[in-house]
Amino acid sequence: MKFDLIIITIAIIFFACKKTASYHRDPASYNMVTGSVSGRVTDLYNAPVSNALVNAGKSFIMTDVNGQFILKNVQLSKDAGFVKVTHDGYFTGSRTFFPNPNATNNVKIRLIPKTVSENFAAPSGGVIEIPGGGFISIGGGSIVNATTGASYSGGVSVSTFYLDPADPNVNEFMPGDMSGVDVSDQRKILQSFGMVAIEMHNATGEKMQLAPGKTATITLPVSSAFNHAPATIPLWYFDETTSLWKEEGQAVKTGNNYVGSVSHFTWWNYDYGYGRATITGRVVDCEGIPLSNITVTVNNQMTIVTDQDGNYTSWVPAGFGLTFQVLPQGAINVSSQLENIGALADNQVMTVPDLNIGCGARITGHIINCAHENTSGNIILKVNNYPVYFGFTETGSFNFFVMPNTVYMLEFETEDGVTSQNITSPAPNVTVDLGSIVVCSDASSRNGFTIDGDGFNHFDVNIVRDSVNTLGYSMMYGTFANIWGNYSSDTASIHFEIMADAQHHSNTEPDLFSLSVGGVFYSLSMGTTNDLVLNIDYYGAIGDSIKGTFSGHLYSDLNNQVPVMITNGRFGGIRVQ
Repeated sequence: MKFDLIIITIAIIFFACKKTASYHRDPASYNMVTGSVSGRVTDLYNAPVSNALVNAGKSFIMTDVNGQFILKNVQLSKDAGFVKVTHDGYFTGSRTFFPNPNATNNVKIRLIPKTVSENFAAPSGGVIEIPGGGFISIGGGSIVNATTGASYSGGVSVSTFYLDPADPNVNEFMPGDMSGVDVSDQRKILQSFGMVAIEMHNATGEKMQLAPGKTATITLPVSSAFNHAPATIPLWYFDETTSLWKEEGQAVKTGNNYVGSVSHFTWWNYDYGYGRATITGRVVDCEGIPLSNITVTVNNQMTIVTDQDGNYTSWVPAGFGLTFQVLPQGAINVSSQLENIGALADNQVMTVPDLNIGCGARITGHIINCAHENTSGNIILKVNNYPVYFGFTETGSFNFFVMPNTVYMLEFETEDGVTSQNITSPAPNVTVDLGSIVVCSDASSRNGFTIDGDGFNHFDVNIVRDSVNTLGYSMMYGTFANIWGNYSSDTASIHFEIMADAQHHSNTEPDLFSLSVGGVFYSLSMGTTNDLVLNIDYYGAIGDSIKGTFSGHLYSDLNNQVPVMITNGRFGGIRVQ
C-alpha cells in the first residue's frame, strides 16, 4: 500500500490578544435574537481596512482585502444589535443597529486613525489641543495605569479626534448610534452638538486613565450645524458593554464653545436627549424591486442602511418633523423623492412610504461553488477599480440596480475562493442575466478553525482571500504546503503530519498536531488518549487540491491539564508532489 506523508503548515497572523473577551450583555435586561451581519470597514478616506477584527455577539472574524465581513447566526440584542471593530493604529469602531433576524443586516463602519495630538508629563499635567477644534485640560498627578490602577508619573501620549455633527459621514465614524440612556435610566435618541474621542498611553503602549476622584476639562466648539445652541447641555460617554451612550455630567456654553468636566477618557458627546419613536421603510426601484445595502438619510444627519430585503428599521427622535431620502451613492447616481413625516409621539411606530430611486439597469445571476451548488458570498461592483457597491447573498442569487451603459468589474467571494469578470451594464429598464457564476478558484481559502477554552470563547480564525500562498515540497516528506495570512501582530499557526493513503484517508489520527495562538502552543497530550480527528476529504492529482477538516481537543504546553476544543477546522492547499 502506498502512503504519502502530508505536512501542511498554516500560519495565521491576526490582530487580537490571545485572551480576547467576547462582547456580552445582561440577558435579563435585553431580549436576544439570532441574525446575520454583513458590512464593510473603511478608513478616514473611505479606503478599505483589511485584517480588522470584527466582533458581534460571541463571534469574531477578520475583514478581507475589500474591508468586507459576514457574521452568520450571531446573538444580537433585539433592539440594539452591536458590531465592534478593532485594528492597530485606529480608535475602536462600532455600530449599533435595529436587527432584522430574518435577513442579513448591513452596516458601514469607518475607522478613525489614532494619531497622537500631544504629549505631557503626568506629574505636571498639560493642555492638549484637539485637531479640528477644542482642547483638554489635565491636572498634574491625575494619571493611573488603566489596567492595574497604579499611579503613573512618566510621559503620556494623548490621541484625540473631534467629530463635527455637520460632517455628512458622522454616522459612519461615530461609535454605536444616537441611542442613549439618561440619568433616570430612560432610553433617549440624541441630537449631537459635537463629540470627541480621547485615549492616553505611556511609552510602551499601555493604556492610561484618569485616577479615581480626578477630572479633566474638555472644551469643544459648538457645531456649525446649529444656528442656536442651548446655554447648558448634557454630557454622554459611549459604553461598549451596552452599545449605548450614557449620560454623565453637563457642559456650559462659553462663547462659541461648550466646556465640561469628565472623570474618565473615552468617546464623549455633547447632546440633548429626546423621546423615541420607531420608523420602518423600504428602498425600491421603479418596478418596486427592493434594494439592499442602500443608505437612507434622515434629517440630513442620521443614516440607516437597508438589509438584504431592502428594508430598514430604526429609532428616531419623537416630537420632531422628519425627512427621509436616498441620496446619490455608489452605483446610484440619482436621489429618491424626499418624504416628510410629521412629529411622532413617544413609542409611536410609523411606516415611511417606499423611497423610489427610479429606473436603472439591472444585473442578475447566481453563484455556485466547486460542487456546482448555490452558495452564499460577497459581491463587489467596481468602476475603474474603485468599489461602488458591496452586497451579500445568502442563497447565491443576486439582482443589482446599476447605472446604465457602464463598465463594471464584478468580484465574487465565497468560502471556495474568488473570481471576477467585466461587464457593460445594459440600457435603462433592461436586465442582463449572467447565469451561473462558478467560484472555485483556490482551495486555500478554506483554511481556518474555531477555538474554545483557556480564555477563548468561540473565537473564529480565518485566512482571508488576499493571503499570500507559497507552495513547495520536501523530497523527504512528500507533499508540503506553507500558507500564510498577513494579519497584524499576534500569530496563530497549525502544523500537522500524517501518514495517509490517497484512497483511504478518513478519520485519521495525526502523528503530530500543534496549534499556536497568541504565543501559546496547544498540541496532542502525551500519555493521554487523544480524540483529535483529521479527515482528508479530497486528495487530487499533482496540481489539483488537497482538502480536509479537523476537530477535537488539544492541550496547552504551559499546562497539560488545560484543554481547548477545536471545531470547524478546515484546510486546503494545492498538491505539488
